[in-house]
Amino acid sequence: MKISAKKLSCPLSNIMDIDKFALLSVSPVFRYADGKRTDEQVGTRYTIANPKTFENFDVKVPIITPVVSQEEIDKNEERYWITFTNPIVVPYEISFGKATCSVTAESVKLVDLDVSDSFELDD
Repeated sequence: MKISAKKLSCPLSNIMDIDKFALLSVSPVFRYADGKRTDEQVGTRYTIANPKTFENFDVKVPIITPVVSQEEIDKNEERYWITFTNPIVVPYEISFGKATCSVTAESVKLVDLDVSDSFELDD
């Protein structure tokens, strides 16, 4: 049986029990037409780290201006923390029991990490 991967999409919260992520980098997302990149920016890609597993992944947001610039990330000694509105995971390739997924969200915002945030490492 074959089904569309979009039918297998789920909220990120179904996969991870955290909602604050360490921001590693930001980069523009461009529109593609006929398999070629255009000059039209359609959003921002946030490369983030899961603080429990240290796994890195990208989340695309359809907002052109990032919440913080790459230059600010590079020169700041403190880590920026972010959270997303309605992050959705969509698998696009499944093989050998593992899924390669894309993650999109409606918006993103900077958040503070406080003492009450604890990240116990998964076994």
